[in-house]
Formats: sequence, structure tokens, C-alpha cells
Amino acid sequence: MGIAVLFAFRQPPELKGIVDGTLVFGTPIAAFALQAGLVHAFRHGLAWSALAAGFLYLAMFMALREDDRLQTLAEAFLAFGTVFVTLAVPLAFDGRWTSAAWAVEGAALIWAGLRQRRQLARGLGILLQFGGGIASSPTSPPP
Repeated sequence: MGIAVLFAFRQPPELKGIVDGTLVFGTPIAAFALQAGLVHAFRHGLAWSALAAGFLYLAMFMALREDDRLQTLAEAFLAFGTVFVTLAVPLAFDGRWTSAAWAVEGAALIWAGLRQRRQLARGLGILLQFGGGIASSPTSPPP
């Protein structure tokens, strides 16, 4: 994450707003896969890891969002923070809790997308609504 920020700071003026996709998107995916191997023996270890990563990315978004040179990077960090926090829910809870959390999060994203006129946020909110519906369906009959 730090290297991605340094890379964004060192961009020539004509390339401001461009992020290195490998650093910004590849690193967290690879790191989370490696983290899964480290915490597999702990109860809800991967859920806690996803939550911690989500909060770290959201904190980085908060720190970088005011700098116009880093706006694109900050938005990528916001996206990863949201994804990791969203991913923590099904890793820690059963389908009913996942369904409820995703439905609320989806509604919030739809609302924010409508207010900010952001089609991507609305689309992700709708996907979360559908995901919440799927997560609530029982996979096996109750005992």
C-alpha cells in the first residue's frame, strides 16, 4: 500500500491520476491469499483479517481523499476497504446474518449512488441486494 502511494506521488504531472494496477489491485489480492494460509487454523481468522484489511484501506482512503493528485488511488482504496469489510461478513456469520448485512449495505450503496449520481455504486448495491437474497436461502433443510 505504501509503495502504491509513493508511486502515485512520483508520477510526472502529465500522468497524475494514473495508478499502477499491479501494485494497487494485485498486491491486496495476493496478500489476502497468503493471509488465508496463515490464519486458517484460527476461528474466524480470515474474517478478522478481512475486517482489519478493510479498515486499513478505509483509513488510507480517509487520509488520501483530500489530495487531488491521489484521488484515483484514494477511490481504489475506498473500493478495497468496502470489499474487504463486505467479505468479512460471510466469513464470520451464517447465511441469515450475511443476508441482513448485505441487504443493509446494498441499500446504503443504492442510496449513496442515487445521491451522488454514481452508476457503479448503484449497480454494486443492487448486486449486494441479490447476494443478500441468495445468502438467505437455506442450503440444507433445518434440523
